[in-house]
Amino acid sequence: MNALLWVLWSLCGGTLAGWLANRVASYYADNPISFDANFSIDPLIEGMARDPLWLDPRFMWAFWAALALVMFAGMATYDYGGERRRAREVKGKEYGEAAWATENEMAAFAHLGTVTHVKRTLPEQPRARRAALLRDPRAFVLAKLGIAVKKPNPKPEWCDRMEDDNIILSETARLQLSKIPDPLTERNKHVLVIGGSGSGKTFNYVGPNLLQLYGSYVVTDPKGDTLKQYGNFFLRHGYDLKVVALKDGRDLTASMHYNPLMYITDSTSIIQIVNLLVENTTGEGKHPDANEDYFVKAERQLYMALIGYLHFFYADQPEARTFNEMVNLLQMTEGEEAGQSVSPLDILMFGYEGATPEESFVGYKQWCVKRHGSEEAARRSDEWFVLSLYKGFKSTARSPETEASVISSCHVRMAPFSVGSVKDFFSEDELELDKIGERKTAFFLVMSDTDSTFNFILAMLLYQLFDRNTAIADRNPGSHCKLPVVCILDELANIGRIPDLEKKIATLRSRWIYLHPIMQNAAQLKGLYGDKAPVIEGNCDTNLYLGRSDFETNKHYSEKLGKYTEVVRNRSESRGRQGGYSDSETRIARDLLSASDLSNNPDKFAGDDCLVFINGARPFKDKKYKTLDHPRYRELAEAGEFVLEDWRYDKEREKRAELRLIADEEIAMQERMREFMGGVREVYVVNAA
Repeated sequence: MNALLWVLWSLCGGTLAGWLANRVASYYADNPISFDANFSIDPLIEGMARDPLWLDPRFMWAFWAALALVMFAGMATYDYGGERRRAREVKGKEYGEAAWATENEMAAFAHLGTVTHVKRTLPEQPRARRAALLRDPRAFVLAKLGIAVKKPNPKPEWCDRMEDDNIILSETARLQLSKIPDPLTERNKHVLVIGGSGSGKTFNYVGPNLLQLYGSYVVTDPKGDTLKQYGNFFLRHGYDLKVVALKDGRDLTASMHYNPLMYITDSTSIIQIVNLLVENTTGEGKHPDANEDYFVKAERQLYMALIGYLHFFYADQPEARTFNEMVNLLQMTEGEEAGQSVSPLDILMFGYEGATPEESFVGYKQWCVKRHGSEEAARRSDEWFVLSLYKGFKSTARSPETEASVISSCHVRMAPFSVGSVKDFFSEDELELDKIGERKTAFFLVMSDTDSTFNFILAMLLYQLFDRNTAIADRNPGSHCKLPVVCILDELANIGRIPDLEKKIATLRSRWIYLHPIMQNAAQLKGLYGDKAPVIEGNCDTNLYLGRSDFETNKHYSEKLGKYTEVVRNRSESRGRQGGYSDSETRIARDLLSASDLSNNPDKFAGDDCLVFINGARPFKDKKYKTLDHPRYRELAEAGEFVLEDWRYDKEREKRAELRLIADEEIAMQERMREFMGGVREVYVVNAA
């Protein structure tokens, strides 16, 4: 097709050249050239205008000669293989064409006005172009002319100001939190932040985005300083403040309480919570061998059976479904005397038939059968899941000695749950995780940056937060939360491993749950999630690098920036009687920023510089945004420091006033629980005797 067009253009050009040659030759034949002052070419021009189609038969040879010459030149210069065209396209780009984005290019991703100009695009394929022309000729013509269409981009209802609907990346770069009307610039709102110690992760990123107030926040706080600085600020703006403090014993006492078993909905969620518990309490870098894996499998079965028992049997008594009760059930796996084949937990699960009804005990199995009318119907129910797992545990253990070893491993793993402050922490649930996507909430997870003993709680909590809010979002109109939930996960590597994070991060965005993982270097993510780390990083359309990291991380970002082609001019000169010189050009590859520049060249990458990467756009180098520059910083300073103990005391006082009316009912329930467990042990003692 291109060759045919080139022939047609050559033919047209040759015809025009032949016509012009014929007319000029004819004119000068009749009017010889003279240097007289009266000589003029005006008659030639007038003749061409008067009769443009006339050709002089005497000089047809001039017409054909010019036509042939132009056609020959056209055919000789045609780029049949496309090599010259490709050479022109890649000239100066042989080794890459990396370049910095401009401020105008970055402005396309920000929410700056109530109207967005969206560029019209046309299909690449000719058939699709013809279909677009027939479908909407007006839009086709406007797209051809490059006229953009205006689309509304209003302020979301959850923001006070239009400027608040932006994730702050740097001094200039912003990313609109709500959906961008232009599909070419719309990106997901997951942001990966990498910066070494002292690079300003909190001051230059966390702080400015907390001051934006663009939805609910879930913030991991490694030292507790962020809560102290921003707690009162959120209370002033009407946020529902929630705090889980795991830094030390004193903070744990002041923390809000959390009961993971309250968020279990079915057998699948039981399996998930047990897997998460085992994964995050196995030990860092521990690779179990076959024998150890055998014990771990038996542990999983026992945990699932115990949690399932609490979930189904005490479905109407939420206060009994706690980890503390699970630990109590675990204590019942041990017999009163060594060598006993039947434990109190066996009787609790399968019951006991005595000589008289008074000596018998109705266990969980009999309860299931009675609930469903027959054992066959009970076996098809979710409740039978508990008995299947408990039988699996007993068969896996095989011998009393092996069973004792498995139970001993369970006690070791569950040791943190025996600490007084931890037992109190798991005694009830005050977090209401399923409400975070429905009302503005600031949820701070304070953890220790030196001790990871309780960090498995954070992994469990975040997993359930994602799971519950995803389920709620799927039932909402539009299949998303009522307002965005932004999870700023500072020091993600110290939280613990969140199962299936590489899958969740791909689906949470459509539910308006956005993850902003923050780490010190790229290796931390790989160390925690292994081969899944690139998947997690790839699902973050935006990446912010704050610098001051290790050389390998700098090398990673240097490669991500890419290379450009630089022209180097060389001159060689020879001296002597017949001296001379010659100039030459060579093209070499240059890093837009090398790893060494990122490490120790303040002229190219200063301490207050940062790099912004947005998928589908060129990298942007800019200055870091300072919390001090935010319009709401003055409000933050006026709010003062948040004191966790005082806030918790006020909350407890309000809670005691509310619970005073139902205190008697709770005491009665606890008495019934103690009587029930005492009855189980009495039956066990009678059986043992």
